[in-house]
Amino acid sequence: MYREQDNLEKLQRKLNSRNYKNPNTVGRTDFVNTEHDVREGWESDKDNIQDLIRERRVGHEESKFFKKILIGSIVFFVLALIIAGAIFFFGGNKVSTGNIDIQVFGPTSVAGGEELPLEIIIKNKNNVDLESVTLLIEYPEGSRVAGNINEPLLRQREILGGIPSNREVRKLVKSVLFGEKDSIKDIKMTLEYRVKNSSAIFYKEKNFELAIKSAPVIVSAIYPQEVSSGQPISFDLSIDSNTGELQQNLILKANYPFGFTFVSSNPKTLSQNNVWSIGDLVSGDKRTIKINGILEGQDNEERTFQFTLGAESDENKGEIGAVFSNLAGTVRVKKSFLDLAVALAGDQSDVHISRVGEEIPVSIVWTNNLSFPILNNQITVKLSGSAFDRTAIRIPSSGFYRSSDNTIVWDKGNTSEFSKIDPGQKGVVSFSLSSLPAFAQGVTNPQINIEISMTGEQVLENNIPQKIVSVSNRTVKISSNLSTASRAVYSIGPFGNFGPIPPKADQTTTYTIVWSATNSVNDISNATIKATLPSYVSWLGNVSPISEGVSFDPTSREVVWKLGNVKAGTGLYSPTREVAFQLGLEPSLSHVGSAPIILGPSTTSGNDDFTGKTVSSTRGFITTLINTDPTFKEGDDIVIR
Repeated sequence: MYREQDNLEKLQRKLNSRNYKNPNTVGRTDFVNTEHDVREGWESDKDNIQDLIRERRVGHEESKFFKKILIGSIVFFVLALIIAGAIFFFGGNKVSTGNIDIQVFGPTSVAGGEELPLEIIIKNKNNVDLESVTLLIEYPEGSRVAGNINEPLLRQREILGGIPSNREVRKLVKSVLFGEKDSIKDIKMTLEYRVKNSSAIFYKEKNFELAIKSAPVIVSAIYPQEVSSGQPISFDLSIDSNTGELQQNLILKANYPFGFTFVSSNPKTLSQNNVWSIGDLVSGDKRTIKINGILEGQDNEERTFQFTLGAESDENKGEIGAVFSNLAGTVRVKKSFLDLAVALAGDQSDVHISRVGEEIPVSIVWTNNLSFPILNNQITVKLSGSAFDRTAIRIPSSGFYRSSDNTIVWDKGNTSEFSKIDPGQKGVVSFSLSSLPAFAQGVTNPQINIEISMTGEQVLENNIPQKIVSVSNRTVKISSNLSTASRAVYSIGPFGNFGPIPPKADQTTTYTIVWSATNSVNDISNATIKATLPSYVSWLGNVSPISEGVSFDPTSREVVWKLGNVKAGTGLYSPTREVAFQLGLEPSLSHVGSAPIILGPSTTSGNDDFTGKTVSSTRGFITTLINTDPTFKEGDDIVIR
């Protein structure tokens, strides 16, 4: 009993011992025994407290990290709410033209003269209302009011009031457009609007394009494709209504090429030999115009004639306000059978510019360009015009001046070679003329018209003569005479002058310069007078009248009078243009015993509105020799010590 109990105690001690190994235990070969360093005995309370503190510190750090993440999330959420609110309450109420849509519904093409309906839809996609909304529609030139095509329609203003947020407004507008076939017309629309609590005006624009598919009136022409230089040419024009609507106040305008001379037309022109009144055309109506003229040019040159038809402008009579139809016709010029080369003072251009009373030599070189002789030849020159001087015709040899109708004639009676002109033969006849030396009051834009024709006969195989004609026309335009008179005075004029007379060296004497401008027969534009001051003369700045615009450039020392427009007859049949200004002369010892220059040569220039050329003249310098002054006496011009 005691023995068994003793054994049990031993076994219990073994089991509780750390060094006990069971002899019956066999280690498994699949695992490796690992020895661990395990403390023998219990840890103290101090070690447990340190570990607990360490664990709590780690937990506290982790808690602070997660708290930061939580706070950051809350802040981000609050900021997102603020931004969203700002966009909703402020950004969403901001007006943008991109949120306004203008839609136009209508045809892409329309016949000229037909009514054009357009439906305009304006959508407000903003979050705020639009106030004081106005739609301005601008139509192309020539547009008319639907239902009353006599009334022009350039702009149309529609008051739309307000457009609430996310709502739309519809507007139907009607008009009548005109234009030539296949032309593109543009209608511009501008939307004006305001928003609440703002005085600013906002705009939105929209353009609508469409084509004119047919013209309300059609112009056609019959004319030769070729013509010999100097030969007559005719155009037969037909104007036909192409719509059921009444077309009113129509006019036709021709644009002639270089080398064409208008002779006549049926019916007669309205103005300038190139505008005809067509009047009103109803459906099916037709008008005809015949134009006769002479076309000159070099061999194989092409000349283009242009004809434009439309409604007459309400503002400018004789001008087309709305174009309905355009027609262009090209004619080839062939070498003339009888060539005429005309030169005025060596100038072969159609228009020659000459001065009043100037003699103008005229030469006419004729040539037979045919391959056979021309018989019974004759050259006639018909002279006319407001500037023509009937008494100034000079013919050096053959030829006869028939003063009864102002015609010069060369024929086989006074020019033997005109009986027969062989192929390729050429010759020359000549004469001279002059313009009138002066013109009566009221005569403006004077010119001389020279109409030259040469005729002959070609004998055909049947012995029947065929007439051959060659024509050439020239015009002489007389340029205006724009001139200036310059003078200096001391005792008279708009200014009080001072200083010694005669002038003394190293002392100042003032003088008044007077410029007087005259103009003869044509209006002048952009006229100026210029002169230069010597270095010893000073500009005092006094001008009368001050409205005449006289200025002085101290760098160039140039005095300039800008006259601008000077009417024909100024100084002849109407008052002279005159201006005065004051200068100061301070002569030096080198001037003693002489009359020094006060003002250099005066140059006058301007554009002649009739001839299109620049006219100019120059007057000499002005010295102290002021013999136009009533108090001047001999010796007052000589500088003394």
